[in-house]
Amino acid sequence: THDPDLPLLGDSALGIRSTYHYSIAHKSPENEKFLAKIKELGGSLDEVNMCAVGAFDGIHVIYKMIEATKGKRDPAAAIAAVKSAAWISPRGPVKIDPETRHIQQTVYLREIVREGGRLINREIASFPDQPDTGLRSN
Repeated sequence: THDPDLPLLGDSALGIRSTYHYSIAHKSPENEKFLAKIKELGGSLDEVNMCAVGAFDGIHVIYKMIEATKGKRDPAAAIAAVKSAAWISPRGPVKIDPETRHIQQTVYLREIVREGGRLINREIASFPDQPDTGLRSN
């Protein structure tokens, strides 16, 4: 929800471009299903952000670890089960880099446009398989 003490950008935001790895405007069956489930459970799409998708993906990884270990304590098997995992997230294709164990994902170039009476971050280009740039040493 919007903090009433902060100004809204409104139409002045139209045309602003940014990059990120998720917007609720992402066009995919996985995102449509994700957003539909949030609405079904009483959630507001105005509050869906990368944190929600990150939680979704984190639970996906935990589920795969539990599945591989059959619920038994086996850290090596749990890590091995997801060391090179890849799946289609609501944000798009993601995978775990087997060396760093960090996620690789698509980063989208987005532009704020008005669609259906709302301002959205429409994806206009994509850059697949982006590593975690925080791991760079130079």
